Amino acid sequence: MARKPDRIKDVGAKIGGARKDQARERLNLDVLSDLNAEERIKLVKKNAVWPEPKWADLVNEGMQAVVAAKIRIIRRNLAPQPTTNYKGAPPTFERASELYVEMVTSLADALVNCKTEQDLNLAVKKFREEHYAAGEGKTAPLPGRYGSGRSLNMTPDRFQIYKSSDPLPFNDKYGMVLFSSKEEVSIKKDLAAGFPLKKVEPFMKGLVIKNIRMVTNPKDKREDWIYADKVEAYYSLANSIRRVGYFDSKEAAIAAAKLRYEEKKKKRINLPERPHVDQVARRGPDYRGGYNISAERLMKEFNFRAIEFGEWLPNDERQVVVNAAWCACHDLADALGISPEGVSLGGTLSLAFGARGKGHADAHFEPGRMVMNMTRMRGAGSLAHEWGHALDFYIANSRAPTNELKMEGKGLRYASGGSEKYSTSRSARLRFLPPNVVSEVNKVMTSLARIQLTPEEDIARWEDDISKLRENRVKIESKYSEYLAAESEGKKTVYGMTPEDVKRHYDMRLADVDKKIERCQKAIMDIHNGGVTRTVQTSFADEACKIGKTDYWVKPTEMFARAFESWVQDKLNGAQNPRISTYLVHGTDHAIFDAMVKLGVIAGNPYPGNRERKEIGKAFESFMRVIGPEYGLVNKSPRPLNAITIEDPKYKTAEEDFSPSAV
Repeated sequence: MARKPDRIKDVGAKIGGARKDQARERLNLDVLSDLNAEERIKLVKKNAVWPEPKWADLVNEGMQAVVAAKIRIIRRNLAPQPTTNYKGAPPTFERASELYVEMVTSLADALVNCKTEQDLNLAVKKFREEHYAAGEGKTAPLPGRYGSGRSLNMTPDRFQIYKSSDPLPFNDKYGMVLFSSKEEVSIKKDLAAGFPLKKVEPFMKGLVIKNIRMVTNPKDKREDWIYADKVEAYYSLANSIRRVGYFDSKEAAIAAAKLRYEEKKKKRINLPERPHVDQVARRGPDYRGGYNISAERLMKEFNFRAIEFGEWLPNDERQVVVNAAWCACHDLADALGISPEGVSLGGTLSLAFGARGKGHADAHFEPGRMVMNMTRMRGAGSLAHEWGHALDFYIANSRAPTNELKMEGKGLRYASGGSEKYSTSRSARLRFLPPNVVSEVNKVMTSLARIQLTPEEDIARWEDDISKLRENRVKIESKYSEYLAAESEGKKTVYGMTPEDVKRHYDMRLADVDKKIERCQKAIMDIHNGGVTRTVQTSFADEACKIGKTDYWVKPTEMFARAFESWVQDKLNGAQNPRISTYLVHGTDHAIFDAMVKLGVIAGNPYPGNRERKEIGKAFESFMRVIGPEYGLVNKSPRPLNAITIEDPKYKTAEEDFSPSAV
């Protein structure tokens, strides 16, 4: 009987912060003390400190449904994260986060034990007396309206749990929690719908249905109006009211709302997604020699700080991802022209498999702990993208002054700009880096946003402008002809203007169009005579702006990473013997997403293409020629991509399938 292989375990330094380290654990003060500054900014959120309770379980355990509904409103009104922007605030985010975690944890523990409304009122009163009043270890009360004239001598620290107003308004005279009229209506509506036991269908969320009396035959005189009883249906959303219509019955209103929801769902434009890899395949030099790679060997070969596995990752799948990562990291080193040890960015980078997943993401990079997480096999193809994030962060911070927090604006500092406003010049923000590094960063960022047109492209654009101007000229002439025809028939079409005024108006418009056409023709002549062509915004930047309702796709760090992985895939495809490394990178083909845009499946193309892609590639080539030596990534005999061919006796070409079923 074959011996069962030993379980593959974590190796290297303890990374910390993994799901298995915090499984089923709320973010409390003990956990907070283990977080660094970057992680506090990213992780100290309401949902981590007080996860959404299972309301049905609380009611089954004895809590009144009305109490559960009121606690849900209180929780909803809490600030989503700590703040330091109010007068008299704690001096650091560290202190603010401690106050926030302390107050939200204390409130959650007090409220979830309430059974009746009387319990709730007493718990809120006690909490306010403990956390709102001034005392030892708290910020001193402020003069004026924050300190005087109140029953409690309040400390400004209480604003840590504010969102827009006090989430715990309390009537001292009657000893009860207060809610707004809108919140009272919401509570009654939820209870009437069976909260918390009845699950609301998606199309019912935000739907308001009410009986109204409306006029069915508007007349000039009020006494002629005819009224009818109707049912109105509309969606009350955060910033708008979206009307469904007026109906004869509640059933008809609900049916219409459901139909509207389903129709809008069909028309919904999806966000771009990396094509799924059915087979995690590879073609390239045989770096494994047919043997399974151990986690220890993977760590030592690339000098990773640690290798970590998710608690729920089966042992056979652990071996699959280790083998795939081994080959992918070798392919990455070859593509970039750096040594294998350089892949770990000076031994600062760690690698995790299914240990720190976010559910919605195939993979992600955690700057606070310098770790790339590949979400089980769904992370296939994302390694180059996440390594691009890691390189971006490493360059910006590895040589920053030690007394500077790794912050820029409200986010973490990246060479590309992170979540800050896009800029093609990073010189001022990266002043502590070597000038040659800053210069290369600026070149890359410029290539992502701007491109100089070729003479042929620029001329084609000018000619397109001329064509549109001539079409506009024809429309103006047609309008004037229509005016003359109407004038000859005695029809007044332009009031307040004489025929001479009208002619002058149209002549001015035609002259303006002619001047613009003349300017376009002159620009074309200048280009033919060797003049400089225009620089325009790239299609890569244009398309990114079209995707989604958030700014995620246009964040400098995301555009940098998508462009970087595109360049890596082009490097593999352009080798003397083209490589396939789908665990490292795949799915950056501009043409695939372009076809989806034309079909209306997605709103914009997330990857660069055509000549822009080549220009971006040139910028990254120059970038790595400087970054590699400057940051010691090529300190041990770098291997150029084209140096290894199938004729090399040491590394023959291997065709490998890393899918779990193939192991």
